[in-house]
Amino acid sequence: MADQSCSELANAYVRSLGDRFETVSNAHFCVIVTPFMRADGDYFEIFLEKGISGTPRLTDSGETIEYLYQNGLALSRKTLSDIRRIATQYHSDLQVNELSVDLADVSSGPTAVHGLVQAMINVGRLVEKRRPHTRLDFDAEVETLIIRSGVQYDTDYQVQGAREPTQIKFHVNSGRNLLIQPLTQTNESAARAIAERWSYRFNNILEKTTVWHP
Repeated sequence: MADQSCSELANAYVRSLGDRFETVSNAHFCVIVTPFMRADGDYFEIFLEKGISGTPRLTDSGETIEYLYQNGLALSRKTLSDIRRIATQYHSDLQVNELSVDLADVSSGPTAVHGLVQAMINVGRLVEKRRPHTRLDFDAEVETLIIRSGVQYDTDYQVQGAREPTQIKFHVNSGRNLLIQPLTQTNESAARAIAERWSYRFNNILEKTTVWHP
């Protein structure tokens, strides 16, 4: 009797979930709105689009990482490492700032959707690690903005100048050749001194080559 009741309950639950999934589509992609909800009240959404290789791709379109940022979690390489670990656990990938799965064939779709939803739910829980009353230092704020922009980047990047090498805090590649050095000081004289030092360092770099965009 108990086995039958459990089976009936499980089947009823599965049927009820099927009625609560919604889809929205246009010429470029479609969106699956799941019945699963984040802590902020929004439903998890999965986008089906064509990947770079031409195969179908499921992605959260960066919404999970954006949710973490909007709710006060500092985005850093450590955070991305945690996200990547969780994604791998559920057979998903972290591609720049998106959780995604490439579909090998249509038959793998249900398993891929289920794994991606689990990854999104568990990555969303990382927001519990935030420190609501702690202000990010300026370097962390800049790194968060870089991560949210979805570009590849390096930290503590060494560049050879005309006279000596200089270590830059962030190097953004993606065809942009950007060198980003956050500068912040608490008083005018210190700010002027550090600006002069970095002006010298960037001039030193540009005397060697002009491919960079400081």
